[in-house]
Parts: sequence; C-alpha cells; structure tokens
Amino acid sequence: KQNGVTGQTVSQSPSQLAAALFNDANGIQWALVGDVVVVETLGAKSGGVIDNALVFQTVLNAGIIGVLGNNKSYATGSRSSWVANSSGFISGGKSKVVMLEASFNASAYAGYAANNVGFYAEGFDNPIFKGIHIEFESHTGLRTANGLALRACTNLDIDVEASGFSSMQHGAVVVDSCIGGRCYAHVHDITSNDNTLPSMQLTGLEVDENRVSSVYSKDVDFGSPIIENITLGAAAITAFGYQTDGMTFAGGATSGTGGCSVNVLTCRNVYEGLDIQSSNHMVGRIRLKDVNIGVKIIHAGKNNTIGAIEADRTGGPVVEFGGTSSASEGASNNKILSINARGVGDITGTGNITSCVAFSGSSRTFKPTNNTVESVKVVESPLMTAVVIDEAGSNNKVLRVDGLGTVGVAIIDIVQTDPKPVYIEKLLKSATVATLSVSQTITSSPTRIAWDTTRFDSQSEMNLSTGQFTAKAPMTGRVSATIRTPQLDVGKYIEVRVFAEGSDISSERHYNSSGGAQEVTLSVAAGLFKLSGLGELVEVLVYTDQASLIVGTARSSMSIDEI
Repeated sequence: KQNGVTGQTVSQSPSQLAAALFNDANGIQWALVGDVVVVETLGAKSGGVIDNALVFQTVLNAGIIGVLGNNKSYATGSRSSWVANSSGFISGGKSKVVMLEASFNASAYAGYAANNVGFYAEGFDNPIFKGIHIEFESHTGLRTANGLALRACTNLDIDVEASGFSSMQHGAVVVDSCIGGRCYAHVHDITSNDNTLPSMQLTGLEVDENRVSSVYSKDVDFGSPIIENITLGAAAITAFGYQTDGMTFAGGATSGTGGCSVNVLTCRNVYEGLDIQSSNHMVGRIRLKDVNIGVKIIHAGKNNTIGAIEADRTGGPVVEFGGTSSASEGASNNKILSINARGVGDITGTGNITSCVAFSGSSRTFKPTNNTVESVKVVESPLMTAVVIDEAGSNNKVLRVDGLGTVGVAIIDIVQTDPKPVYIEKLLKSATVATLSVSQTITSSPTRIAWDTTRFDSQSEMNLSTGQFTAKAPMTGRVSATIRTPQLDVGKYIEVRVFAEGSDISSERHYNSSGGAQEVTLSVAAGLFKLSGLGELVEVLVYTDQASLIVGTARSSMSIDEI
C-alpha cells in the first residue's frame, strides 16, 4: 500500500524498503516512497479533539515530513520526539496543533517528560517545524508543559507560533545548545497565577537555560521574533516577583562562547524584554512597548552588540548593565549603538529604577565594566528620575545624551562608595537637574522648593537654600518640573508654577474633587525661557489652599536645559 493505493510497485532496494516500513495509527504497515506525506493519509483527524500523537510520532519514526492541512487544527496528547535527521512537520497553510490539558497534565516541573513537552528533538540535524501554531488547550489548573524544545541539534529549520501556555518550566519555545540554522518564533498570550511551585519564570523564547554538556548555542538565526502578552497574576507576583521574559540568552558563572543573531526583536506587555547572560550575540533592533525593564545584560554577558533600541512606555531602566555575585565576572564589553525612548517611568512595577540606562549592582562582587552606549535620546518622560544611573562598575560610557520635555535629562546618580562615574562625551549644551531626597512640608502659599541635590555646569547654578536657578550668562532654555504630594485633602488643590525672571512660563493645577485624600503627581511640561544676563532667575513655586501639604521625594525634581 503506497499513498493510499494498493498494487503499486515500490521502487526501492530491499534494504531501503525495510528501512521505510512502519505502522500507521491504525496498525497498517506502510512502505513509503518519497519523504513527504499528508498526515491525514496516516490516519490523522483534524478538529482539535481526537488525539493525533501516534500519527505525529509515526511521521518522526519514519524520518519523513508530515504536512498539516491548511486552516486545520489537530489535537495531541503526548510528546512527539525526533528519531531521525531532516524530518518533522510543515504547514499546508495556517495549521494548528492543540496540546490537550487532560494529557499534558504535569502539575510539577518534569523536564521534557512525555506529558511535559509537545514536540522534542535532541541531537538531530535539520529538525523541521515550519508554519505551525502550537496552542495549549484552555485550562484552569496548574500545567507546566513546554511547546517545542530543540536541544543539541544542528541546522534548525523552525518557524513556530506558540500561545496558551502557563507555568512552563523553561520556555514556550526552547533552544538549548543548538548550532546553525534558523528558529523564528511568535509567542503570545501566556499567563499564570499559580503560587505553589518552588519557583516560576515565564519565558517566551528561551535559549540555553538548560544547556547540554555546557555547550552554548551558536550561529542560530532567530530572525524577527515577536513576544507579547506574557503576564503573571497577583498571587504569582507575590510568591515569585514579576518574572516574565520575552527572550532570554541564558548564561552562567563565566560567559559562554556562543553567538547567535536576531534581526528585529519585538516585545509587548512583558516584564523584561530581552535578558542576555552569555556572549557574542548580535541584535539588529529591539522594539519595546509596555515593558518594565527593556534589556538586561547581566551575570557574565559580554561582547554583545545591539543596534537600535526603540522603547515606548517602560518602567525602567530601558537598559540595565547589571552586576552579579553568582557569576565569576560581570557584564562587560557590550555595545549599544542607540536608544530612543518615550514614556520612561510610565509603568509601575516591582523594583523600578525609572531611568533610561543603569549601570547597577553596587553591592555585587562583580560589576559592569567597559560597556558603551553611543547615543541616548529620551522624550516625553516626566516621570523618569535619571537618564543615566551609575552605581557600579568602571569605564562605562554613554557618548551622547539628548532629550526634550524630560525631567532629568543629564543626571548621573552616583551612589558608589568609591565613585567611578560614567563618562559622557557630549550632552545638551547645559543641563541642571535638581531633586528632593527629603520631604518638605508647605505651610504657606506659595512656597519655593528648596532642592537639595543638583548637577552644576559652567553656565548656571542652583542655590540649594533658596531653590533659585541663577544664570551666569545670557541663555535660552527650557525648564520642566515634577512635584509629588502623598496626600491632597478633598476639596483642596495643588498647583505648580515655573517662573523665569518673574514671568509665569508654565503651570499645572490639580483639584481633589474625590471622596478622600489622594496621592497626586503634577508634571509641568517644558516651558521655554530667555535670561539676558548674570543674576536672572528661574524658580519653581508650589501653591495650595491646604493648611499643611507634604511634598514628597518620589518623582519630585526639576530640569533646566540650555538650547
């Protein structure tokens, strides 16, 4: 029987014929001529209900390629594992495989067990899985399954979509210790609210978290992966912290000699976009939207290059070069060509550092060193506290800083015991940033804010006692401010006004008409001013009709930039 027709001549030698004999899902023995078969020919049933795992395994046992029908959905109830090179599955169009929750029922981490991963290949050349959507069946109970896992394989030929998973041990799509080929992935809509596992982190596309024989993946082309809507519920966040990653290049105590490529990585609505812990990777562009931490280069990550990062609404930092105590070396010799960010600090998340670039980990044994960001531009980010925060490491560089309408456009926050500030080659012509580190109580209106931390330059000076900015020479600039009060009583208002040489150039007012006291943060957009000479002033005043109003430390700052 050949291709559903009996009585045809099989044009193979006895040895070839013996190798090609196999049983289909109905127990019928086949002798296959050719290397491609439509899965229905072997007894597969579409509709997303009947378990087709035996058919899928039959394809892999025969070392052939199974074709899934266009716009068809096939259910599967156990792992299908590769047993030969250059075999796998392709889509005849828009094909889907649904992993059944009753069968993939592992409620604890089980590695790559039969009920814990849909499709699994280890140690094979040219595994094929193209144009297919793996979806975990809608469920409410705890399920720790992964979708597709490729380990110690070569010359990958993968183009996969994955969704519907929860609490998976590694990633929805796993690539460990693979060499060469391509793995294109779109992973989306993954969530969990479990709080009973020993630990949990949801990752869309995981690379080298569970390496084989300590080998790092190399020369794999990840194309333009899209990772979106990977979230945790409140109970899971309380138990584990907000641990969701878009894509991860995992690492260890020393930097792995890997080196993979990504064209454009797009991450939307995940906590961390890209997490790099190993070395020699090249990423052309990263697009971030509604991501708390955009890119982390941490542990022993080094010699990685990223072209452009475009961030729209982040918590911060947009990029973090992190120190570590668990690795034997810190992040080093990494380069980012440009960062363009909007809405930095707009998202609230655990452990927020509302900055664009952070060199962090002052308490860590190994700190980031010799990392370079060539260009940073931040706009429309009044809740950002600093463009660059430097609290660890040495010889890090940010070569150009620019921005518009942003509080804190050139601040370097140094909190190291032995300060080694980030070197900035070029920034705005002049930038003075003042902040509050201690709350002030306003008892008369208006009140001038007495700022207590500032960055000075050659053209201006902030008087910390009076809160007045004094020009040392004629200048044109812009000024913006953010003021926070933790409690504005009902029926009361707070107003922030910016004055330049007595002229009101910018203001913002909030009136509390709600049923109780509330926290209020007012941001005054960048107002333009001109000062004609020495001694002329810029100042920020706070007005209120509340008898006693606290102005808090969080998000209270001002920025004056010469233009």
